[in-house]
Amino acid sequence: FRARTHALARYVRERITELTGLEAWFPDTTDWYGSLVALPLPPIDEKALLDALWNEYAIQSYVKTWNGLQLIRISCQLYNEADDIDRLVSALGELLPACGTQAGRRFHSM
Repeated sequence: FRARTHALARYVRERITELTGLEAWFPDTTDWYGSLVALPLPPIDEKALLDALWNEYAIQSYVKTWNGLQLIRISCQLYNEADDIDRLVSALGELLPACGTQAGRRFHSM
């Protein structure tokens, strides 16, 4: 269980940092995370992003500002597959520019 869910968490870490260009604030090791990761996002309207993820893609997640960082929290479970992560990343690629500030839109055009 732990190895599989950590591998999914590592995959989501790689995919979202690739999408946003923002580095994770923790080392890539099981000492720092297991099946749950919190990754930085560009400046966004948290409520708009969460509403759109749910209403348009039926994806439930959690976004919160902590220590000046806007973070999306993803919890990988046994029922999740890499396809679920790909679907999340695809949705974020579509939604972040629409839910973001000017700074949030800038990353998408890279």
